[in-house]
Amino acid sequence: MGTDFSISKLVAVLAVAITWVFGGVLWAGDGYTVVELGALRQGGSSVGRHTDSVGGRVVGSSGLTHGSDTHAFVWSAPTGMRDLGTFQGGDYSEAYAINDSGQVVGMSKSPSGTRPFLWTSRDGMVDLGILTGSESCKAVRINSAGQVVGSCTVGAGSRPFLWSKEGGMQSLGSLGGTAYAEALGINDSGEVVGTSETSLGGRAFLWTKAGGMRDLNSLIPPTHDVLLVQGLHINNRGQILTVGSVHHDLTHDREANVDDETHAGPQHVFLLTPVKLVSHDSNATTGAKP
Repeated sequence: MGTDFSISKLVAVLAVAITWVFGGVLWAGDGYTVVELGALRQGGSSVGRHTDSVGGRVVGSSGLTHGSDTHAFVWSAPTGMRDLGTFQGGDYSEAYAINDSGQVVGMSKSPSGTRPFLWTSRDGMVDLGILTGSESCKAVRINSAGQVVGSCTVGAGSRPFLWSKEGGMQSLGSLGGTAYAEALGINDSGEVVGTSETSLGGRAFLWTKAGGMRDLNSLIPPTHDVLLVQGLHINNRGQILTVGSVHHDLTHDREANVDDETHAGPQHVFLLTPVKLVSHDSNATTGAKP
């Protein structure tokens, strides 16, 4: 079962997240130019979800106002809004992310279920496959190397995946083997963040090739009265944007429902920055890369 957030809280989180993702600087001026991206069909609506690092290309989905006949799109000033279509036999697709090479990831319905895709101008929409036991997957982020993360429903739960051209799709598992986990971000080093259910409730995670999946709460000072429940984004410095609760009674090994503000405290956004830990036995240092 996933971690639920109210719409007002989610909007607040995304407002901070979007500002931070674009360099952590709030660019203000005397005014702004406005570009309407339009829609794929007359009278339709559109939703933008991600841009490349310079804002030259935007991806999202566009369809009729109530969601039917929705297709993924990529937009740029020279080409306008381009329909990325669907898998053969499908009638619905969404694009969630784009990298600076113009590679787009998302999901499309097909006769065999909902499948994750990687789209390029050369190859079009390519099916990334599914995890064993799943019929529904979506790809949500892609890094500069073309590594893709997303999630697949497996039974009543969910499993995060990492896909690469060389290695195909692999499951990243979950914390403690629970039913639900979801990947939400990846950086150019292939480090993945997301959220996982545990026996104590939802927890934010960091996955690395060397260390596997780790509870982010175990990597912050235990004196903090903080419980991190969702890893939203990780940049190339290893900084992680997370959502969590603040309460004087909280510890990472205590069961807590983040929607219960009386006992778990209000939800806040946190920025985690990696530090090197100095060993007392030698001059060697360990920890995340800066």
